[in-house]
Amino acid sequence: MSTFNTADIGKASTASIDHLADKAGDVIEQAQVAAHKVVGQVQSEAKDLTQDAPKLVDLAADALKAYTRKGASLAKDASALAREKAGVYADSAANRVRKDPLKAILVAAAAGAAVALVASYAAKKRNAAK
Repeated sequence: MSTFNTADIGKASTASIDHLADKAGDVIEQAQVAAHKVVGQVQSEAKDLTQDAPKLVDLAADALKAYTRKGASLAKDASALAREKAGVYADSAANRVRKDPLKAILVAAAAGAAVALVASYAAKKRNAAK
């Protein structure tokens, strides 16, 4: 039968504590190495983003300029088309007046009379409401 004395238990405890301390130190060291790697990667990615940001802003600005030019071009084309159509309608109306001036005068007089009639009716209605 073996008996353990206090000295043997103390040595065994010290050895176990030393072993645990060594393992804890190894784990801490590995965690520090991993943390340094992560920090390095984050710094590298941040540097890449910082370098790429002006390029991305330039791309966005170029796209905006292109869309602005396209919009201005479309507006100019629409304006030219509207002027062209207005000219066609004006020429058509002028040709009708040249073809049949009496009819044009009678249509204009009828339109004027209709407008006068509507205005007169509206004025009477407004005065009656007061």
